[in-house]
Amino acid sequence: MRKPSLCLILIIILHFTGYSQDRQTFPLLVSISNNASLMPGKGYLGIFTVPVHPGGAVGTRITLKEWEKSSLYESFMLGGYYHKYSQLAFELYSELIYQQRFGAFALEPQFHAGYMMAFSDIQEFKLEGEGYQKDNFTGKSRFLSGIGLGLSWTFNEGKDNPVKVNLAYLVNLQLPFVRNYAPVLIITSLQAGAVFNIPCKKMKTASVTE
Repeated sequence: MRKPSLCLILIIILHFTGYSQDRQTFPLLVSISNNASLMPGKGYLGIFTVPVHPGGAVGTRITLKEWEKSSLYESFMLGGYYHKYSQLAFELYSELIYQQRFGAFALEPQFHAGYMMAFSDIQEFKLEGEGYQKDNFTGKSRFLSGIGLGLSWTFNEGKDNPVKVNLAYLVNLQLPFVRNYAPVLIITSLQAGAVFNIPCKKMKTASVTE
């Protein structure tokens, strides 16, 4: 799965570069999360679970389409989380986010997909001959996909550098997890984040004259 993973990283970089030349601001996305290997709807109010399994992500986004009261965004994120007695995961993924605005408030359904490298948080063994030996675990590549629904509020709306805060509930699918036992692992995540628009100089394209 290493070759497909490298191809995904290259596609994300080239896709983002193609949109970045005419931007006057650089959107910076940051988030923290609490993650659980539970079915959706479990926990306090159906979204918050204990013990806390912390995570975080950072990235940026581009605007694909803009309407009067709605927008379509694509984000590019690098993050991960730690789930005790399960795994430490690093993720590279993209989100497709539709934003429906009601003044400063907005609803944001989303779909995301990407690549994950997972390291087990428990010792693993493998059968060799007539006994079991400790497995020198170096990490496993997995495909990540999921859906979510977010709520956001924008401060300084209509100004040059608005700041948006958001809260989202996500349902993630990881595969393959354990091929002969549980091929798909469901991870639910409560995520709180913010979007900062950082001013940047517009890139100029050099011209060649003869």
